[in-house]
Amino acid sequence: MVENGIKFTTDYISGNLFSFDGIHPTSQGYAVIANRFISAINNKLNSEIPLINVSTIPGSLPTTD
Repeated sequence: MVENGIKFTTDYISGNLFSFDGIHPTSQGYAVIANRFISAINNKLNSEIPLINVSTIPGSLPTTD
């Protein structure tokens, strides 16, 4: 998936979604998860909670794509 121009996969280390322990999300990974919750809340409750701009959250590794 791509969010705010950043590619996320479940690949270990290089996927940007999971941290170096392979279990917990990175800071950006948590932001992606939070955005899914925010979207669900907005859809269900007709809310307008703004999504997190994932590109403003520090990543764990520089991307090369």
